[in-house]
Amino acid sequence: MGIFNWWKRGVKVSTPLTKIPKGSGHPLVWHQIHHGDFRPSPYWEMSNDEIKLFDREVEAYIKEKPYIGKDSIDEWSRSRWKTYHKRIEKLRESHIEYEQKRISLLKKGLLEAFDYDVWEESISQCEGDEMDLYEIYKLNSEKKEMNKEKLDKMVEEGWLISQVHPSLDLTIYNYSQKTQYEKMWNEETLSCRGLVLDSAGNVVARPFKKFFNLSEGEGEIPDLPFEVFEKMDGSLGIFFWYGENPIFASRGSFTSDQSQMGWEMLKDLNYGILEEGITYLFEIIDPRNRIVVDYGLDERLVLLGAIETRTGREIPYSEAKEELREFGFEIVKKWTNKKSISSLIKENDPIREGYVLRFSNGFRVKVKFEEYCRLHKIITNVSNVDIWEKLKDDLPLDEILDKVPDEFYGWVKKTENDLREKYQDILEESEEKIYSIKKKLGDSERKVYAEEIKKEINSGILFNLLDGRNPDQSIWKLVRPKWSKPFKEDN
Repeated sequence: MGIFNWWKRGVKVSTPLTKIPKGSGHPLVWHQIHHGDFRPSPYWEMSNDEIKLFDREVEAYIKEKPYIGKDSIDEWSRSRWKTYHKRIEKLRESHIEYEQKRISLLKKGLLEAFDYDVWEESISQCEGDEMDLYEIYKLNSEKKEMNKEKLDKMVEEGWLISQVHPSLDLTIYNYSQKTQYEKMWNEETLSCRGLVLDSAGNVVARPFKKFFNLSEGEGEIPDLPFEVFEKMDGSLGIFFWYGENPIFASRGSFTSDQSQMGWEMLKDLNYGILEEGITYLFEIIDPRNRIVVDYGLDERLVLLGAIETRTGREIPYSEAKEELREFGFEIVKKWTNKKSISSLIKENDPIREGYVLRFSNGFRVKVKFEEYCRLHKIITNVSNVDIWEKLKDDLPLDEILDKVPDEFYGWVKKTENDLREKYQDILEESEEKIYSIKKKLGDSERKVYAEEIKKEINSGILFNLLDGRNPDQSIWKLVRPKWSKPFKEDN
């Protein structure tokens, strides 16, 4: 294959693994470990051992016969080398065959894991270090242009929402409430958190991927060093250049109130120094856009991070801070004295939202204070009765989902499931009851049926079923819950 050609370069084959490496949760690494394909070929070392054996045999021959001249030694050595050479060539042929098969499996595993072929590019960058190959391949697969047709199809299916720019060849994509509610998280939905493409599918703006609250348990927390940043309580703002056009968008819109607020604030700063080819991510703080935390009358933009749009590489915090702070940009606070996740969870500042943890591999997670969550529950004016009313009228829950923070979608779903389960239990019980009554009474007159049905508890539902009418409303009235404040069970 001409890729990991140690036999040509003379580079020693990496030491076979003796224990499961970190990162073994990755699909590729798991496959390689558990199928025995991760260990490199032993044949190269075996061929080197053959050379050492030959050299020792020549040395022993010379010591044994010191009177033999150089020509005789060379002749004897050539004769013996023919025997060794055959074995060495055989071993190296086996090495090449073994490695080609193993590398083929490695490539197949990557293609299956990422559904994207960036093999050649990743191989050239990893410089033969297979333990780096997975992360490099992952990054390169994310660099490539997104499949716009696939994203547009996901918009049609309701997993994404999109908006076309009013005057430019740009479309912004964001995950939908349906995706959040049904937890339909994949590479596309996670990436579409304000992702902007042109009509050719080129990525024009690349924000942070969707990341979750620690309490949501989405994704394995890596055993890696992490940085701790202040979690600001505003709206995401996305700035980038499109040719000579400065563009400021919110998470899913070029024209939202938040995007207009953010752009007005940015115009007061020296935004001309912001580079083309970089996606800048801000928190929009404005009293007209208050979520929970009271920032008073503050109107400001806080830079959260910057990403090279083509590669997806994050600009290091120190680099962004050094370059932009002197031009008047506010940079999100980085906490240098916070080292333990368990201690962060225990904190509970009543006037802040919490923290964002960024691990060395780029994985992010939110840690929200208990008091912030409590206040958010209170101001979220949604109750279990609101959900019941939507279900009773066979209406989507979009309006309700729009009001609740995404970390409480689980509460909404549990409430919906409980109500639907109660509804189904009553329906099935009623259908079974009317079936047994019909079997008992047969062709009797209706007044006979009426007398029998009046003896039952849910007679109204049974009369509906008897007359072929839809019993839905009668059943929904029975399962109407006792009103409770939002998320009461979590308090």
